This record gives sequence, C-alpha cells and structure tokens, in this order.
Amino acid sequence: AAKNDLKQPNQADSQKQLDDAQNAVNNAQSKANDAQNALSNAKNTLSASQNALTQAQDAQKDHVVNTINLPAGYIDAWKEYVNTKEKNDYLVTESTYPDVFKKLKQLDVKAYNDNLMNYHSDPTAKQTPVTLNANGTLSRNDIIKATQFAVSLLNPIREAIGVTPYKITNASIDVAQDVANEYRKDNWNTWDHAHDNDALDRVANKWNTDLVSESWAGDGSFGKVKWTPNNSDTEFIHDYNNLTLNDLYQGIYSSILSLLFKDADQGYGHATDILGVRAANSDLT
Repeated sequence: AAKNDLKQPNQADSQKQLDDAQNAVNNAQSKANDAQNALSNAKNTLSASQNALTQAQDAQKDHVVNTINLPAGYIDAWKEYVNTKEKNDYLVTESTYPDVFKKLKQLDVKAYNDNLMNYHSDPTAKQTPVTLNANGTLSRNDIIKATQFAVSLLNPIREAIGVTPYKITNASIDVAQDVANEYRKDNWNTWDHAHDNDALDRVANKWNTDLVSESWAGDGSFGKVKWTPNNSDTEFIHDYNNLTLNDLYQGIYSSILSLLFKDADQGYGHATDILGVRAANSDLT
C-alpha cells in the first residue's frame, strides 16, 4: 500500500516510505515463517505421539498375562495348614491332616480342570527361540526368563496365603544352573532314579549351604515327545529342536499345575515346597 501511495514529492521521503514498506513485508514474512515452523513442529510432535500411542497399544495387544485361577476355599485350606501344622512338618497326608487333605483333594480336581486349557500363548515368545547350552541345559538368559515366568504364577498364591514371595537373585540362578550341570555330568535319568542326591550335595557344598533341595516335573509339555522303537518295546524321547520361549512357558505352566494339583499321592510335598508353606513354624530353610 505504501508503494502504491508514493507521490514522489521528495526522493528521500519516497525512499523512506519504500524502506518502511519493505521492512513491514520482511517482518510479516518472518512471522509467517515462524508460524509455519511452529505448525510443522506441532504436527511432527503430534505424529510422534500418535506413533508412540499406536506402538504402546500394539504392545499391549501382544502382552499376554497368564495366571492360575483358584477355586473358592483353596487359599483358606493352605492357611489352615500353616496355622495348624506341627513344627517341621512338610507333608499333608490323610493321616496327619485329614481335614486339610480332604479339602485339598476335592479342590484339586476343579483347580486342575479350570486351568488345564487356560494357558494363553504369547505371540512375541512364539518368535523367540530357546537357546540350549552344549550339554543340553537352558542358557542363563532363558533360565532367568523361565524363573521370572514361574514366579509370576506362584507369587500371587504365596502372597494370598501369607508366606514370603519368591525373590530372584543372581545366586539362585547360578545354583539352578549348577544343579542342571551336575545332573548332566551324572547322565542322570530322573524317571528311573528320582532325585540325584549326590549332585545336590555337591552343589550345596560348593555354595557352603546345608541343603539344596528341589521339586521337579517332567518336561513332556516342553520337549516334543516322540515314540521310538526300542527292541521289542517302544520308548518316548524328547525332541528339543526349534523350541520357542512360548514352548518353555507352556511347559512351566503345565508343570506347576501338576506340582500343585496332582500331588495328593506325594503328601503334597511338591506343593508345600513351591508354595512356601513348609517353612511356616519350621526350622527348615
């Protein structure tokens, strides 16, 4: 407008008006540029936020939580055992604790059936191969993942009963690896010979502790079982090729169900171990 209104009465006045007009244009353009940059930055920030939200939502979709569902009365039955057990007892049998034993045996059937088909596959874990060491034991990283998964299943039950929850330490992982290694050194068949007590004693001595104990379950739900001819008979062997973390989790889930809900014929010795109830009113570690 200033340019259009120049009457040119004075060259100096005209130049000043022209300069003022050009400065106004420059200032306006600068503000427009700033506004455009701010708009672009805002769009970029919004886009990044939307991408982050989408990724978080996708991750949440893939995040699978597995739990063990318990029938009414199950926790109360174990609380009753904790509150009435004799010092240093660690079994629940029909002769020693008839009421608790009867309750648990009835609850076992429902608990096992309710959870048998309740494992939820983990899409991410399905894409993660399990790594085995040269001697066939789990890699340390997979031992940690396996332990974390087992603890996530058991600690809610332990806390509901009122006993100390599991805490994972580097040493506990090392002890587990040492036990597995000793079993492999002895070429020990647990199905034929049960616990390798000599191996457990060697690990206990290494760690300068009075006792290393264990509850073990078969890995038929982890290793792929194949039947093979053996002279006139057949035997089953496990195939550990191409297994994933999801296979490992499913095997642990299945094993814990057996240790908890199919243990009546063992005096619930495995259940009292992994539930931590045998430590109540006891000198046992």
